[in-house]
Amino acid sequence: MLHTIRNINEDYDSIFDDENEENTSTEDDSDMMNGVDASDNIEGNSYMSLKSKKCFPITNDIKYGQNTLDKVKDDISAGMGTNLEYGQHPLLCYPDEKIIQFIGTVPDLNNLKFEYRFNDRSGNGCYIWANTLPLNDNSSKLIAKIYSLFENWKDFWVQNSAMVF
Repeated sequence: MLHTIRNINEDYDSIFDDENEENTSTEDDSDMMNGVDASDNIEGNSYMSLKSKKCFPITNDIKYGQNTLDKVKDDISAGMGTNLEYGQHPLLCYPDEKIIQFIGTVPDLNNLKFEYRFNDRSGNGCYIWANTLPLNDNSSKLIAKIYSLFENWKDFWVQNSAMVF
């Protein structure tokens, strides 16, 4: 799988045309995007920026494994037990940094935003952002689920990161 990921011939520029007007890709990195940032997926967030790093979206294409994007989204949604929202490209790979990033929003928690990073330099890789979130039993339990699901998500990528790196 690794060699097929590295040799992707598709040009992802059309995916990001609305978000990234200036195309900075070259023939050598036609599968990568420069300047794509996690904030392109969910408006109005303050995600830790990976801007200007080369990245590509991990989709359901067979070259990333069998329905990888849907599996990740379904596992997180089922585990949360509440409605989640995802941007256009919630699962991104930054091959130069060897980081896989997944982001989403929990509308039931005042649109709390979460980000998972596999191989994050902090050693953890689970981040949340919330505006005026009442801290109570329900919100505490959902935040605990976000972290628990992160641990499962990270374990999945420990076993399957060769699909993208």
